[in-house]
Amino acid sequence: GYYHLDPTQRNILVIEVGERYLRSYFEGLQMFDEVHDTGIINKKISYHFVHGNTTPRFASFFPGFHLSDLFNKYINQNLQCNLFNYNFIMPMFESKAALNYYLFNRASGDVVISNDRNFLFLKETVTRTDIGSSYSPVNNDEIQHIVETLNTIYDHYKKVGFNEVYFSVIPNSATIMQPEGYNMLIPLVQIDPRLKMKIIDIYSVFKNSSEDYYFHGDTHWNINGKQKWIDIVNEKLIAK
Repeated sequence: GYYHLDPTQRNILVIEVGERYLRSYFEGLQMFDEVHDTGIINKKISYHFVHGNTTPRFASFFPGFHLSDLFNKYINQNLQCNLFNYNFIMPMFESKAALNYYLFNRASGDVVISNDRNFLFLKETVTRTDIGSSYSPVNNDEIQHIVETLNTIYDHYKKVGFNEVYFSVIPNSATIMQPEGYNMLIPLVQIDPRLKMKIIDIYSVFKNSSEDYYFHGDTHWNINGKQKWIDIVNEKLIAK
């Protein structure tokens, strides 16, 4: 994405990320390759994170070519959607799902059923071996690395002219609806005293509320959850 700062206005950057992407996306500084000032599109500078330091690496006009660049990594998923995601086929999928649920007590495809049987969770958010999981172990070194990466991002965008930089993590549905065994990733990052970014904390709001913020039969937050986040963002920004 691109941005253009207006020196006559208050320029604010809000970085929002889903919890299942937090550890992988902020393992490095790929954000610098994806979010640019419109005035430097042809002079893009990327950075490589090395033990807390940033080393400039200038982009090439002729980047290296890999065979994998020819194909979208989601091509199989997209083809499956285009070929089979028609209304007249849905009863067949629903019958298969019902068979798996009632005979084998499990969900189909990439989802799993919550312990209380009321929600569907994306499988990668509950498998302990997956980096996007709410239950995958997190150690202090990884938290420190994430915080250092976020601080490098903060320093960069403050330097280019943003008045404020906010950070907000949207919890996995499993984090809120099935918190037993949660690895505490979001609060560990948010309360770290070294973190420079201001926090838009939706985790604590969801965690301490009895309202439903996620779809029961889907892995995403619902309209109520999205609106709550928007309300909190507006309150933060208006307060300034």
